[in-house]
Parts: sequence; structure tokens; C-alpha cells
Amino acid sequence: MKRILINGINAKTGGGKSILTNLLQTIKSQNSSEIKYFILSPDPKLYQEFESEKINIVDIPNIFKKNLLFIGLFYWAIPNLLKKYKINSILNLSNIPIPTKIHQVFLFQWAYAVYPESTIWKKMELKDKLIRKTKILFFKINCKFIDVCIAQTTTIEKRLKEQYNLNQIKVIPNSVTFIDSPEPVKTSLPKGEKLLYLTHYYPHKNFEVLIPFAEKIKENNLDFKIITTIEESQHKGAELFLKEVSDKNLTEIIINIGPITINQISSLYNQCDALLMPTLLESYGLTYIEAMNFDTPIIASDLDFAHTVCKNGAVYFQPFDGEDLFNVTKDLFSNPEKIENLKANGKEILKGIPSWEVLIEKYVDLLKNTGR
Repeated sequence: MKRILINGINAKTGGGKSILTNLLQTIKSQNSSEIKYFILSPDPKLYQEFESEKINIVDIPNIFKKNLLFIGLFYWAIPNLLKKYKINSILNLSNIPIPTKIHQVFLFQWAYAVYPESTIWKKMELKDKLIRKTKILFFKINCKFIDVCIAQTTTIEKRLKEQYNLNQIKVIPNSVTFIDSPEPVKTSLPKGEKLLYLTHYYPHKNFEVLIPFAEKIKENNLDFKIITTIEESQHKGAELFLKEVSDKNLTEIIINIGPITINQISSLYNQCDALLMPTLLESYGLTYIEAMNFDTPIIASDLDFAHTVCKNGAVYFQPFDGEDLFNVTKDLFSNPEKIENLKANGKEILKGIPSWEVLIEKYVDLLKNTGR
């Protein structure tokens, strides 16, 4: 029996958590018993429901889950797991390749490693910058241990080849689960055209451009509302952003409803009129695909990763220019035909997104080798 480790140690929130959860749901539903999966996650309790004869949820000491101890994680804790469970193939969903001779398929989803030119580096606190730069150094050092690297877009493939000389790359778009649940969002949303920014707070999500955008809305007395889903505890920047919204009397335009559950997503999309994505970095962007499924037009950053996924299914703005965002949004909502075209184009793009079952098959095919 083949023994595969899925390293999901960084799958705490967002796309990483979604990928690991959906992979486990799909594996559990399959009838095949030829493979035994060992799952390393940030918190075993969150994934205990998937434990079965073919899925074993494993763990490491909590000390190795701390950001500052990632060297111990990849050079001691995980290698020990590989020996303990006699692993002969790895699907690595983490940020750094594992230094091992065991066959390793690496799913690349850490955009920081391929966007050295991004302005986000200038905005970053020194501690965060040092940690990320060190991780990038170890990513570069450990690239030689990757047997197959999965890039989710051709843009990421190109950047990996140019910056790390990685050639054994397979481009496989990620899958998405669409939950059409009736669970309502508890907060009552205001009237007007509602622009949804559905994400936790991270510095690269570029919330700050929403301030000048909201000021232009207020200045022109237009009925646009920006719906955010963050909370202060997520990051110091979230606290500062929400304080600035309050201090500048923009709370009637930027409405923060706080984090929502996965079962409330469809309800929220159905109540909003567009997805707003000013993000500065993405390796893929599951939210774009989600919006297309829920028939929601997209207003996206004019950056390569957004164009690669959204193509003609979005309108684009300069991500640091609140006035450009205002003009693009105003133009979109004054043109109903453009909105319908974006929706139709999004439906076409969705046809190229694989199901989780197909994705698992592709991953397993890449994991068949047992060594170099």
C-alpha cells in the first residue's frame, strides 16, 4: 500500500484551508483503498472528522508550528514524521519544499516567493519582511528536492521558471467548492450598490485603497457601499484600517460585518452587486472563481495574476489609485450591458475549472513515483 503524506501545516485560513478541506472530503468519499494518507495540519482537531482507515491525522509538537521555528519544522519535525510513518510520496501544500529524497509533489501557492518587485515589501514591517525573506531563501535552497511543482496558473509557472530555474512544472488550475446554503448573514446590509471584499485582513490585501475610494464616493454623493469581512484581532493593520474608517466618518460607506462562515457565503454574494478585489498578491485567487459561480461581476487589481484568472470576466483598476477605482466602478454600474457581459464571460471561464475528483486524480498520478 502506498503511503502519502499531505503536508498542510500552513493551511490555517483562506485558500490553503479550503484546498486541504476539499482534498480530504474527496479522498474520504472515494472507494479506493490502495493509498494510506497521513495528514499534517495546523490543528488536528479541525480535521478529526476525516479520520478513517485510509486517512490518518498526524501531529507534531506545537513549538514547531510557530513561524520563527520553521527551520526546525522542515529539517527535524517533518523528516521524523516521514521515517515514523514510512512515507514514500509527499504532497506538499506548504511554503517550503521538504529536504528529502522521498518523491515530492509541491503545490506552489505562496505568491511572496515570486513577486520580489511587489510594493508590498515596502509596506511590510521589518520582522515580517525578515521572516519572509528567510523563507524565500530556504525555498530557493530546497527547490532541488521538488520532483514535480504544481503551478495553478501559467503566470506563476513563468515566474517560477525565470526566478528559480524550475522546469518540472505542471499547470493545474485549482478546484472550488460552491456551497449554496440558505444560512443568512446576520448583519442587515444597507441599500445601494454593494461591493463585497470577502477576505481576512492581510497586508497584501490592500485594504488601504478603500479609504480614498470611499472618500470619492462620499464626495460625489453616490450610493456605493463597500462590504468587508475582517476583525481587529486578525492583524494590527486591520485595527488601524477600521479606526481610520471611523475617524473619517466613512462607516456608512465601508460597512464591516466581520468574519462569516462558509455556509453564509452564497447568502452574502446574493445580497451584493460586485466583488471588489484590490489585492496586490495572489498565487491563484479562489474568490475570483467563487464570484463567477455566484453570477457576480468582478472589479480587480490591474495585475498579472488577476488577468490570468479573470481574463475578460472582470474590469481592472490601478490598485493604489482610489480615484481610478472610483471611475472604473462608476463606469461599470452605469453600463448594465457590461455587467451582463462580465457575468457571461465568467460562466465560460468556469467551464475550465476541474472538479475535486479530477484534481485528486491528477495529483495522485504525479505522486505515483516513489523516489528519484
